[in-house]
Amino acid sequence: MRRLIGAFLGILFVVSAFEGLLPEKAEAIPAFARKHSFRCTQCHQQFPKLNKFGVAFKNRGYRLSGEEGKFIWEEKVIPIAAIGRMGWKFTDNRTDTPGGSVNEFKFEGLELFSGGTLAPRISYFIDALTEDNLPLLQFNDILPESALNIKVGQYNVDNYSLSHPRRLTFSTYLVQTTADRGDNVTFSNEGVEVNGQFDESGLRYILGAGDGSTTETEDKLFKSFFGYIMKDFGEKGHTFSVMFRTDESGTKTNNGDSVTVGGGLQIFGERWDLTAQAFHFDGGNDLNFTENAKTNNYKAVSGTVEGTYEFSEKILGVARYDWHDTLDSIAEEYAIVAALQYHFVPNVKLNMEYRTSDVKVGGTSNTAGDEQSLRMYLRFGF
Repeated sequence: MRRLIGAFLGILFVVSAFEGLLPEKAEAIPAFARKHSFRCTQCHQQFPKLNKFGVAFKNRGYRLSGEEGKFIWEEKVIPIAAIGRMGWKFTDNRTDTPGGSVNEFKFEGLELFSGGTLAPRISYFIDALTEDNLPLLQFNDILPESALNIKVGQYNVDNYSLSHPRRLTFSTYLVQTTADRGDNVTFSNEGVEVNGQFDESGLRYILGAGDGSTTETEDKLFKSFFGYIMKDFGEKGHTFSVMFRTDESGTKTNNGDSVTVGGGLQIFGERWDLTAQAFHFDGGNDLNFTENAKTNNYKAVSGTVEGTYEFSEKILGVARYDWHDTLDSIAEEYAIVAALQYHFVPNVKLNMEYRTSDVKVGGTSNTAGDEQSLRMYLRFGF
């Protein structure tokens, strides 16, 4: 492990030393930057995390302020892009049992997607290589200047400042907003939503409904309802957000209704930002568990505190603390993540990431033991 750290720091030193020799126009620019002829950092705080401009651009249906959009056949450039990740991983579960340590090279997958306008005031997005394909349409400017848009299809819902697909680390969050304990800081919806933003006041909102449940329960048109309100404040555009989500889970014979509420802050400095969010999940009867001869309703409090620091235009540090606590149970876990990232160009980065986690088993938890891991990987977008 020490040799790997030394090698990574050596790579940073060598690349930094020759940074001035790299041609300025060698930057590979993904889909929307190619279309509008601006740099990736116009929309991204650091690839792939969005900044304020990028959030507003996405909310408008991939349009700049004041644009209606064109028919797709009128575009000079078809907005097609790819994102991938590959690298090396070392994992140690801190036990002396055989197989306790894993050393492997992994290709983490490739996404091929397209988004833009199909016609004036009609936008689309599709991810061609995911299992669900995630096709969506958004009908823009029902009220002027994106104060009201209508989105239909299958898509991911998140609050932008804390996002699973746009996170800066490989490690996922421990946040829980659905019955499935997978990473839920961003959840999938198959249905409809209304959304909008008001640029002058910095207010954004989302209200939606659809089939967001993890399993089949009842034959209803809408099984899940959700909403976000986000408000920018202060000279630097700090963000405050609150959310709610209801859902159904389980089976027709053993179903339950869950409720999630949460929110948090994102604040910005000259070269840093800090995001802190917490969520309370109250599960349905299908998630009841028995511990110490007592039956309990499944409730969990989870959250994260994540900070980034820009050492230079190309070197970024990321540190995060995650937690998940099952109430009325001894089950709890936390994780600490630290990463150092070198951006060769804004959309190609080398990342070294360390993660350590502790788990106490109880309730519905079936993950035992502590773990630490070290990763080095390359992430790219073209």
